[in-house]
Amino acid sequence: MKKNITYVILMLWIAIMISGCHNDKAKTEKPDNLIDKDTLTMILVDIHKVDGMLVSRMIETQNFSRVQLYHSVFEKYNVDEDVFNNTVRYYTVNDIETLHKIYDDVLAVLNEEQAKLTQKLQE
Repeated sequence: MKKNITYVILMLWIAIMISGCHNDKAKTEKPDNLIDKDTLTMILVDIHKVDGMLVSRMIETQNFSRVQLYHSVFEKYNVDEDVFNNTVRYYTVNDIETLHKIYDDVLAVLNEEQAKLTQKLQE
């Protein structure tokens, strides 16, 4: 789980760096099917869990391709990958502050889950 948190922080740092490089004139139009903030938060939580499982080899990837694992997250939330990518792109270019808040929430959820798992292991 520690690797997950490190990965989330790295992704947030990358998003911040990208936002610093964008031009205000390059703002994109708000997609009609923009994913709501709460759903986006939970999608990102699950994506980072998949990342952590793949990195730590917690699952046998022989039976699942990486693509299948990520698509299973999109299916769980009934979201198309293109819609997800457009939503992240929109927030990265147009509303980085909201994206920062979303990632704060992602970190909070992951930290809470890690604390619960740690507590269970100590019992």
